[in-house]
Amino acid sequence: MNSEDSESPGREMIENNGALSAGQIIAECDRQIVAWGQAMARQRTVDNQEIVYISANAIGLFVTRYRDEIENQAISGKARFQGIASAALGFSGDESVLPVLHNNLGSDDAVVVAKTLLGIGILSSQNTAMAPIVDAVARLGYNPEVSSNAAFCLFQLGSTDMNDDSGLASSLLLSLVENPSPSVRAQSILALGLFSANHCLGVITNALSADTAPDVRIAAAWALGRIGANSSTVALVSALSDPDKLTSAIARASLSRIHGRDLGPDPESWLPVSD
Repeated sequence: MNSEDSESPGREMIENNGALSAGQIIAECDRQIVAWGQAMARQRTVDNQEIVYISANAIGLFVTRYRDEIENQAISGKARFQGIASAALGFSGDESVLPVLHNNLGSDDAVVVAKTLLGIGILSSQNTAMAPIVDAVARLGYNPEVSSNAAFCLFQLGSTDMNDDSGLASSLLLSLVENPSPSVRAQSILALGLFSANHCLGVITNALSADTAPDVRIAAAWALGRIGANSSTVALVSALSDPDKLTSAIARASLSRIHGRDLGPDPESWLPVSD
C-alpha cells in the first residue's frame, strides 16, 4: 500500500456498530463537494443551477447528520481530513463553525487553507474575520488553489453586502488582480465591484482596457457599473468598441446604470455624457 492509499478516507473501516467511520464520512463529504464543484464549473443554465442548489443542500444535510465527527476532523484530523471537513462545514449554514474555520486558516498546509477558504466562501457570513484570510493568502497565495479559493471566498462575502471599512478585502483583491489566472483576476474584479471599492477604479479601468482575457474585461465593465462613478464613463464608452460582444454589451449596461438611460451601442451616441 502506497502513501496515497493510506491517506485515502475510503480506506477507513466501518465501526463495529455498523455506523460510518470518520474516514467514510470524510470520503462522502469529499465526493459530494467534488460533484458540487463540477456542477459549479459548468455553464449556468436553469437546469444546472438547480443541480448546484440540490447538491449544496445534500451536502448541508449530510454535514448536519454527521456534524460532530466532521467538526472533530476539522479541528484535529490529519491534514487531508482537516481540509475536507473545513470545506464541508461551510455547507452547514451555521455561523458557529467560524472559529474553527478562522483557526484553520492559520495552517501551514496549503490544502487545508485552500479548502477552508472554500468553506468560508460557501458559508458567506458577514461575521467572517478578514485578517486571517489576508494572512493566509500572504503566506500561501503562491498556491493556485489557495489564490483561486481566496478570490471565490471574497466574491461570496462581497455578495452579502459585507462592508470593507478596514480596506483589508480590497487590498487583498488588488493583489489577486495581478494573478496569472484569468478566472482569479475576473472574480477578484467582480468582488471589487461588490465591495464598491471606489479607490480601485484605476485598476479596474486598466483591466477593462488592457487585459487580454475577455472574462476579465467583462468583469471590469460590470464592476465599473456596480460602483457607478461618473468618472468611469469614458472608459466604458471606449469598451463599447471591444471586440468581445459580451464585454461591449456589459459596458453598455453599465453606462445605462450610471446615467439612468440607454443611448445605444454606438460610442458616438454617448459623447454628450462623456464630456
